[in-house]
Amino acid sequence: MQFRFPRWFTGTADVNEWYDDGNQQYRISVEVDNPIWGLSSGIREAFRPGSWL
Repeated sequence: MQFRFPRWFTGTADVNEWYDDGNQQYRISVEVDNPIWGLSSGIREAFRPGSWL
């Protein structure tokens, strides 16, 4: 089955991950952009190794 998804429901995610040596933290930044509505959502977080266990 194929269908065309309407453009106003699509988006592009820009995801960046890095390790911050100075603060000894992993960092992530996510921004979701829609070609019609513009920036629709985003988040920036930091966590330390082992903090998710």
